[in-house]
Amino acid sequence: MNKYIYQKPAEPSFSRGTFDGYNFPISNKDIEINFIDSKTGHGRKVVSDSITHTYYILEGSGEFEINDKIYSASCGELVEIPPKNIFNYTGKMKMLLIMEPPFSPEEVHGVE
Repeated sequence: MNKYIYQKPAEPSFSRGTFDGYNFPISNKDIEINFIDSKTGHGRKVVSDSITHTYYILEGSGEFEINDKIYSASCGELVEIPPKNIFNYTGKMKMLLIMEPPFSPEEVHGVE
């Protein structure tokens, strides 16, 4: 690794049971980039107070539920979810997730 090219970590940076996330330790601290390996989906609805979640689907397909509407998405498509939108996703997909600003547990909340 050098200061311009990053490898996906060998082990997940975080796991939620239904998906694994691999964080790229980039130098730009204004965004966060993760490789997401979704086995079945996110597993729960969430909402963010200030984070935009942008998913680029590298492989597979699934459905994104955003504010109670279902959107199908597949390889080559990008899904942008601005703050204050309730969302979840299902499906077997490999995705690049860009969060701006970076993830903070105080900013993302589970929704029933």
